[in-house]
Amino acid sequence: MSDLGFVPPSTPLEERLAEIWARVLRLERVGIHDNLHALSGRPSTATKVLRQVRETFGIELSPDSFFEQPTIAGQAVIIAQSLAEKMEREAEAQALAELREPGDKARECPTAPSNIEKGRQ
Repeated sequence: MSDLGFVPPSTPLEERLAEIWARVLRLERVGIHDNLHALSGRPSTATKVLRQVRETFGIELSPDSFFEQPTIAGQAVIIAQSLAEKMEREAEAQALAELREPGDKARECPTAPSNIEKGRQ
């Protein structure tokens, strides 16, 4: 446990991470300021947590992230940032795909380049 005492999760993301950590570490509860290295002492624990994070949130985190932020509070920030970046990339990809799709939108728009060319013929 941390020197700060037990601090329970306060967000849905922290709650989900606490569930993952508790399951992997076989503990009843894990606070958001508890240090993974202090609780486990085994490098393989971080690997197991990373696998669960990937399966749960669909993102890849670096093992180094546990050295930089070895608490649930710190990991929640990293995961939230990664999820936001992932959503941003997906939205950009969707917008680009819609721009590239040939479809009825160009036919409906009289000022679309393809329609202007047709009018000159």
